[in-house]
Amino acid sequence: MNATKRLERGWRGFAIPALCGMMLVMVPGKPSQAEGSNNPAHAPTNSGGYRLAAGDKLNVIVFDQPQLSGDFTVNGDGQILLPLAGGINVGSLGLAEAQQRIEEAYADGILVHPVVSIRVTEYRPIFVTGYVRKPGNYAFIFGASVKAAIAVAGGAGEPGEQPASSGSEAIMAKERVRQLETNRLALLARKARLEAQRDEATVFVMPQLVGLNANDAELRSLYSVETDTFLRLVDAYQSQLKVLQQQRPRIEDEIHAVTDQIAKERDRLDIISRRIDEYQDLVNRGLVRKPELTEQQIEKALVQAEVSRLQGEIARLQQNVGELEVKQEEVKVNYKRQVLTELQEASQRLLDINATLGTARQIRNLRAQKAAFGDAEAHYTIIITRTEPSGTITLNANADTKIEPGDVIEVKSIRRDSIDAPVTEARLNPQRVCPMGPETSRASADALAGVKDERAGVDADMLAQHLLVSRLQ
Repeated sequence: MNATKRLERGWRGFAIPALCGMMLVMVPGKPSQAEGSNNPAHAPTNSGGYRLAAGDKLNVIVFDQPQLSGDFTVNGDGQILLPLAGGINVGSLGLAEAQQRIEEAYADGILVHPVVSIRVTEYRPIFVTGYVRKPGNYAFIFGASVKAAIAVAGGAGEPGEQPASSGSEAIMAKERVRQLETNRLALLARKARLEAQRDEATVFVMPQLVGLNANDAELRSLYSVETDTFLRLVDAYQSQLKVLQQQRPRIEDEIHAVTDQIAKERDRLDIISRRIDEYQDLVNRGLVRKPELTEQQIEKALVQAEVSRLQGEIARLQQNVGELEVKQEEVKVNYKRQVLTELQEASQRLLDINATLGTARQIRNLRAQKAAFGDAEAHYTIIITRTEPSGTITLNANADTKIEPGDVIEVKSIRRDSIDAPVTEARLNPQRVCPMGPETSRASADALAGVKDERAGVDADMLAQHLLVSRLQ
């Protein structure tokens, strides 16, 4: 029985790769870079530093093998299940490493020189817990901060509590202003690039904008993108003109050659014409038969026809020169039209954003003042639990800390327990509630000192007023 099982396992190990080899087209190719690693607009960090983990959704493309390509999700074991290759462990791998591992799996008896490209279509979600109104998991958004994550979770507050809306509105207003300012900066860079194209400049220089730091990372990124676009478009435009301009000398050389040929044919025609005159005189004198004269006349007609044909060839070549000039003008006009259209659109959008940005800033300031005056919800701590290849780490964060895929954001309130406790104690001690006696002053001082010990940094005047009102009740 054991021998039979070993024989069956050996037959399966031989038959499955052989069957796959007959069903699939073996396409040799050259390994390529993972798509996700070349797309910084979708990567939470630099592409080389991002590591895959459970929950990441990947798009895997096997060149010329659509039946092996598709979307896959990294499971809890860090694996993706691929057709024929089975489970591939990609957990804690970078995109390039995961691509290489998939290529090695398909190269192991399934494909010859497989070419695999992968990218992350959706990063694993973040989790917001603790002192938020809507705890749960939320989709990761590139560039989002802890403040944005708390806003998405309904803002700081007890779970299920109806939002007071002022804090969330303030955050949303701030994010709105930030988005408008980012769009404005991008449009300014695009407008400068389009103006350089319109003026047919050879280089694109970012303008000196008031209030912007030339070393700002966002500004450098926008300048890099627009510079790359400028160089590619200008190069394509110049290449089109160069191709058309290179055809003109060739056509002119053909015209010169045909012109020389016409001159030679005309010389030949003159010779034949003089010969005909001589033959005509001899025929009249009866010294030459008339058929010989007729042969010369036929030859003259053939030469005249050749001259006419060559003149038609020159006309055709000159027409080609004219069409070439028209094409060059069309390329220039289309290029200028596209640049001017995009420039007009960018300028109009810039005007709209400038008109909206002032109002958005006023709304942001008003909502920020309302949130600061209406409640003291800023008194909480934020702890981020993050999984890295080396293990799980815990970070003390603030509202501006950037989040990463898979982060667990825990918000802890430190506000009401520490403030309300002294007030409750004062209300439960009626012997201290004489507002005019010396004991009241000592009780207020003791309570205020206790609050100072428990809550460093809380405004003493506000607490004193709070205590006095509670005692008058």
